[in-house]
This record gives sequence, structure tokens and C-alpha cells, in this order.
Amino acid sequence: MPKLDNIFISHACDILAETNSGLSGSKIIEYCNSYAIDYDKVIPHSTNPFKAPNKRTALRENLMVFEAKEQFCIIKELCDLSCFSKNEEVKEC
Repeated sequence: MPKLDNIFISHACDILAETNSGLSGSKIIEYCNSYAIDYDKVIPHSTNPFKAPNKRTALRENLMVFEAKEQFCIIKELCDLSCFSKNEEVKEC
């Protein structure tokens, strides 16, 4: 099954894991681990601290393991988190 466009994934990760208003590294790991269990996937970054240079990269590399439909659902669910309810950039994603 195909993957979502890498540019879209990268853009979404830049917004969702933004330093000041995005998810923390521990929250990224928490959510990604939950999705990995739900979709029976092995993700590269399942513990914090992760081996990626930053949390945006960790989120992107984790998302790349999932199929397109799964990627879309995960990004949508993350965008719908209450912590992003007033974040206009996330609403546009």
C-alpha cells in the first residue's frame, strides 16, 4: 500500500512537533507507541530519549512505517488533540 507524500508528512511533523507549541518528545513517543500497537507496527523511535536528532524527525520517521491510510488517520487524530484547539497552523494542516 502506498505512503502519503513525504513533503506532506514532513510539513505535518514540523507543525505537530514544533518546539514551542507542538507535542513534547515524550508525548510523541506515547502516541506513536499507541499507534504502533493498534496497527501492529514496529517504529524506530519507541523510547525517549530517541536516537533521532530532534522530535520532528522522530515523528516523521515513526510515521513512515505506517501505510497511507494509517498515516492519514494518525495525523488527523493528532491534529484533533485538544492541545491544538487554538492553533491555527494545525487547523490548516
